[in-house]
Amino acid sequence: MSLLSRPEGMREERAEEIRESGAGTNGSEAGLGMTSRRDFLKVVGVTGAGAAVACGPPDYGDKLIPLLVQEDERVPGVSDVYATAVVVGPEPLGLHAHLREGRVIKLEGNPDAPNRGRLSALAQSSLQDLYDPDRVPGPRKRREGGDAGGDEAGGDQAGEDDAAAAGFVEAGWEEGIAVLGGAMQGGGVVLLTGASPTARDRFFEEWAAATGAEHLRWEPLEYEAARAANEIAFGRREVPSYEIERADAVACFGADFLGTWLSPVQLAARFAEARDVDHGRHAKLTFVGPRLSVTGLKADTWVSCGSGAEGAVALAVAAVVAEHRGSAGELAGLLSRYSPETVAAEVGVSADAIRTLGKSSPQPPRR
Repeated sequence: MSLLSRPEGMREERAEEIRESGAGTNGSEAGLGMTSRRDFLKVVGVTGAGAAVACGPPDYGDKLIPLLVQEDERVPGVSDVYATAVVVGPEPLGLHAHLREGRVIKLEGNPDAPNRGRLSALAQSSLQDLYDPDRVPGPRKRREGGDAGGDEAGGDQAGEDDAAAAGFVEAGWEEGIAVLGGAMQGGGVVLLTGASPTARDRFFEEWAAATGAEHLRWEPLEYEAARAANEIAFGRREVPSYEIERADAVACFGADFLGTWLSPVQLAARFAEARDVDHGRHAKLTFVGPRLSVTGLKADTWVSCGSGAEGAVALAVAAVVAEHRGSAGELAGLLSRYSPETVAAEVGVSADAIRTLGKSSPQPPRR
């Protein structure tokens, strides 16, 4: 029932209440539909709350917020340490990864791994690869009408990234998985990965076998020659591990094992043990090579030879060692063609230097 439809007496009483409630207001406020300040603030409060709800922030329920609910054993600001391995450069390295709030912040060598707690500069900088903003964020597909050279994809235009220049565009994960599933059903899928001695390689191998894909490993720095030599000498086609910490003398022919060859971090640690002067050990190192590499700088003697002549010098040294032992065994026919004088005339290394290196090699006790 509105105010105008009420009886005369009730209308007068209601008008008196309105006048009393608006006694502290100015005329303009009291005249706005005869509404009190209290009622006006109530209406403004309700409508403001409704507007806030209707115009609130978008729903971020589908966004991943790391560590919103942390595990009980994690303490904010305290790093968690995990033992893992990383393959950077020519060797795998065991390490301890320090994580804080779910992100890797520091890498340290694992003292129980073959690298004995040491890491190379490449391994220390591998975090830059992990957080590189230019990493591929997800699947990419060949752009329609484009080719690998990027001519039709506009690859020569300034400002495009490498993927666009190669004729690729980003694709969603659902699309990528669907395309991969269809390709696997049709056959002819190749899984291309890098070579890794860690458990990751076994995972890729088992995944390829389960899906019917062909697993191909790409290794830019392979050691097939070392595998073949190890198979000839010991019957095992594997890359050997050299315990140079137990050696009294080391002769190195072109292999920069303290710089880039095979396992420089591991071999450097072992070489440091072999030259521990505090414990009376100083293994003599002779380096044969065309340039003064990192290993050559650390060597006691550097024998300079032409590039590619290291093998001939090694055979000549072996001939000298066999001569002192009194027998070359099955290698007698081969070593007879590599006398120090013959090799010296071909590679430019003096015969005296070759004989000195052969005589300085440790001799096994005669039986």
